[in-house]
Amino acid sequence: MSATAPELLRPRALRRGDLVVIASLSGPLPAMYEPNVTRTERVLEGMGFRVRRAPLLEVGRQRWWSSASPAQIAAELNGLLRDPEVRAIVASDGGQTVFGYLDLVDLDAIRADPKPVLGYSDLSLLHLALVQATRFAVPPEWFDGAVLFWEEIGGIAAHVWSYLQVMRHAGILDRISGMVVGVPRDIAGLDGPGEPSLREIVDDVLGDRDIPVLAGVDVGHAGANLPMPVGIRVGLDAGERTLALLEPAVR
Repeated sequence: MSATAPELLRPRALRRGDLVVIASLSGPLPAMYEPNVTRTERVLEGMGFRVRRAPLLEVGRQRWWSSASPAQIAAELNGLLRDPEVRAIVASDGGQTVFGYLDLVDLDAIRADPKPVLGYSDLSLLHLALVQATRFAVPPEWFDGAVLFWEEIGGIAAHVWSYLQVMRHAGILDRISGMVVGVPRDIAGLDGPGEPSLREIVDDVLGDRDIPVLAGVDVGHAGANLPMPVGIRVGLDAGERTLALLEPAVR
């Protein structure tokens, strides 16, 4: 039996006066990044929103590589998901902690009151969980006709090649209709003597698959970090180097 994607949960669009909460959903807040959070608060307030920091978003609060234990972070996130006054949640940073609390997220709360959750890096795992609700692995069938977007930071070129090979073996690359590649940042083993370019790596793995690929897009860790809503229809034209959102992510 093939798996069909659930109906996309569309949160309502934000309105002036809505409450936006900045939360530490993974890594801690180093003192050097505190000005970034302050700047974010000012930008959001300038857009007409009320802004609040979640309690775990505090300089000096840290447990290993996280802002708190997975259970503590999940408890704070669930409280925000259940709070009808909170209309959007913005993660202050990425990290490595979402792996530890995916099974603790109150998915019923997001179904009852969908709200935007913005983030990148390991927050992408949370996005997939919130989109599909069967919690973890996305069924391969959901990639049918999809545009796959990805990027990498601080890795190794050979590992990027291996990650793409895993998707090839899983059949994902045979299902997608296009690919969007972010800007590589701090990837060892790229573009040096005897080393491949990112384009050569992608071409090598895709082989003779005839799909459009748009690269150098400012998504994820590098660049302007353009928002990429998960689950909506898009138009991709690699020849014209355009990626268009064909429907709103909110209602």
